[in-house]
Amino acid sequence: MTAMTADNSSDNRTGLAAPIPRIGANARGDASAQSLISLLRQDADRSQAVSVQRVPAKPRKPFAKPATQAPATRATLDAMPQQAQPLAAPASASMQAAALQAPKPLVLNDPHFMAATSRPMPVALATGDAWSTLPNLYDNSKTIDPHQVQMVLAHQDARVVRIFDDLRTQLLTSMQSEPWRRIAVTGPTSGCGASFAALQLALSLSRIPDQRTVLMDLNQRNPALTRQLRISRESDMAGYLRGEISMRDHLVKFSSTLALGLNTAPADRPSEMLHMRRSGEVLDAMIADLDPHLVIYDMPAMLEHDDLAAFLPQLDGVLLVADATKTLAPQIEECERRLSGKTPLLGVVLNRARRLPGTAVAA
Repeated sequence: MTAMTADNSSDNRTGLAAPIPRIGANARGDASAQSLISLLRQDADRSQAVSVQRVPAKPRKPFAKPATQAPATRATLDAMPQQAQPLAAPASASMQAAALQAPKPLVLNDPHFMAATSRPMPVALATGDAWSTLPNLYDNSKTIDPHQVQMVLAHQDARVVRIFDDLRTQLLTSMQSEPWRRIAVTGPTSGCGASFAALQLALSLSRIPDQRTVLMDLNQRNPALTRQLRISRESDMAGYLRGEISMRDHLVKFSSTLALGLNTAPADRPSEMLHMRRSGEVLDAMIADLDPHLVIYDMPAMLEHDDLAAFLPQLDGVLLVADATKTLAPQIEECERRLSGKTPLLGVVLNRARRLPGTAVAA
């Protein structure tokens, strides 16, 4: 489990972080009662054995080799025009008919390519590199230092940034063996610091040069990312999910490795919107076009609203953020119960935690 000592809504700068226990099969037993449960715990084995029956191919009858005239040398063939090159002897009538019926090889720019594929694509993918077409949030986005932004958000407390770096490393290590690509960050109740944790994690991931991360503000009840980043740009997440706004008009690049899907105003009936098939198609198309390594969704409190429950089919895992000053153990247990058998609970981040006696700060 990972502990934090500060967030965007807390002025507690004196508390220190609890140690981070090792990750593994016995991680849950290693965590103390104060530190709740270990980060990135795998609750269920999501792998399923799939048996494939192979049907042996029917043997093909070999064609009889037609009589041909003496072959010309390679140098002679290359020197002759294409229309003037010598031809082989006429083939049999059956071979000529087979050649006429043989399909031509498909190429990507063939107008019949989509019609000839066995499974049509559900969404139209953008041509070229869609990531490069996203507008920059700032004119100097190429020179933005995510680490400096993290320090500002953490009130210049380097320990908080190091904790999220550790969380990033543990998450990426686990992703090497797990198909995790879409992760929601939420809390049991409002005010636990889920938006702060999602933003810090995204900024930490964005410092990896060859990895792209997308952070989406799906907390349409109380959007906080624009407020934390002090962004005045108007953004309408509801319009984007309904397909009324294009991806290029909605998403912006915070840096060369981090894209943001923001929201500036609460939406009407956000839970129902997440149930819509159109919302899932829009988000699937965004992932297909941008091909990010990880997508992080900032979600409302799961015990107060059903937004997360409506969005579970779109997720590979959930990261729970608890407030050490007010979150109760039964609330965490209830969150775990609601996720059981549906989506893995990747772990719990304990926010606003003071250092336990006799412990050291994890580097």
